[in-house]
Amino acid sequence: MFKPNLTTHELLQDYTAKVVEITTRKAKKEFNNSTDVSEFPSLVKLVITNDTKNINDGQTIFVKLKSADNLTIGDIIDFQSAQIVNGVVHFWARKGYVNVSIKGDTINVVK
Repeated sequence: MFKPNLTTHELLQDYTAKVVEITTRKAKKEFNNSTDVSEFPSLVKLVITNDTKNINDGQTIFVKLKSADNLTIGDIIDFQSAQIVNGVVHFWARKGYVNVSIKGDTINVVK
C-alpha cells in the first residue's frame, strides 16, 4: 500500500485560509471514534482564500485539534508563517475517494 509521508507544513505551506467554523466533535459509535474525539476534540473548518499555485482556491479543509482556544471565526491563517503544532497528515479512502485527515495540538497563528 502506498503511504505518502507529508508534514502539515509541506501540505499547507502554499495556502492562506480563513477560519469559518469551530466546533466540538462528538463521538459516534458507528465510526468507533471515541478515542480520536477525546484526543482531538476541536474541529476547525478552513476555506482556502489564497493558493500560490491557483489550484485549491475556495476549497474547504478540516483540521482536528487538541485545542482551538486561540482561534476565532474570521481569522486569516497564512501557512507560510503559521504552523500546526505536532501536526500529522493521513490519507484514507472510502468508496473510491481519497480523503486527507489533518490533526495537531493547535495552530500557531501570527496575528
